[in-house]
Amino acid sequence: MACPSVGFDNVDANVWACLKREAAKQKVIIGPDKGSFSAAGFAFDYVFDPVGKTLSITCTDGNEPMCGFINGKIKSLIQNTGCLP
Repeated sequence: MACPSVGFDNVDANVWACLKREAAKQKVIIGPDKGSFSAAGFAFDYVFDPVGKTLSITCTDGNEPMCGFINGKIKSLIQNTGCLP
């Protein structure tokens, strides 16, 4: 069961590149603008929309009791990178 997606606005190409560099430091490799990755024992899908300047991340194998924690962690990690404006 997938968790609700976590969305971020104002993600332009520079912010996206910064987020990918920060993820790589944690050994999480993010490829093209749409894909999947694994981290902390969970699987995630992501979509970066360069035209709309949005990023969406979804934990695809979380369960309802864990979704709040997982999504909170995603928000915290992204916000603490210093990449977002």
